[in-house]
Amino acid sequence: MDILENNIYNNINGYIISESTYLNKGKIFKVYTDEFGLISIYSKSIEMYLSMYSNYNFKLNYRNEFFYCNEYELVDFISFESKEHILFLNILSEIILKTSVQELKNLEIYNLIKEVLSIKKTDYKMLLTYFIIKYLLFNGYHLLFDNDKNAKAFNFDIYELVINSSLKLNSKYNYVLDKYEFDFIYLLYNLDCFEKSELNNIKYDFSRVLGIMINALCLNFNIYKLNSFNLR
Repeated sequence: MDILENNIYNNINGYIISESTYLNKGKIFKVYTDEFGLISIYSKSIEMYLSMYSNYNFKLNYRNEFFYCNEYELVDFISFESKEHILFLNILSEIILKTSVQELKNLEIYNLIKEVLSIKKTDYKMLLTYFIIKYLLFNGYHLLFDNDKNAKAFNFDIYELVINSSLKLNSKYNYVLDKYEFDFIYLLYNLDCFEKSELNNIKYDFSRVLGIMINALCLNFNIYKLNSFNLR
């Protein structure tokens, strides 16, 4: 099968494809792609994101265009750097698909996606945090900072997207940030280019910040569940 042909295949190596058949039973994959080379792979029984940036260029009309391929053909255009890279691309693709494909017409978002896809061998948790903060910003969701240099803790309301030095929790959407977490979010928000920064020199585990920003993204875009992280 020529994987460059973006068509629906009814028969692959003697295996019949139909909507009533479990696609993963015969290791046949139903693949959706977009203009960036992001690929989302589905089985009949389970929605599974195995997305990556490939050298192949397909156009996606949201879940309307796809092709079938087997596991060997799939390997031909998959180039994973690491398990962390796979997870990063999984969640990146799912965020794009579950927000609005229409937003790709926004040049800032288009360039943001191109930027993060071009970066290899980095701290992917940090890169994903950067992507989410900028993705919110370029979709019109601005973070408001109360930059009190003397404060040691900050309140982050992820619904209003306000970070201030008041520790009074007014709703279930509030998180308390320490000074390092505040500075990290502020730095990413005002960063012009991830690759030209010295973020990889930061020796701090910002996993909690990533989790908070994912919650902020899901709340503001009304995403009920991210399958890639199995989060609700």
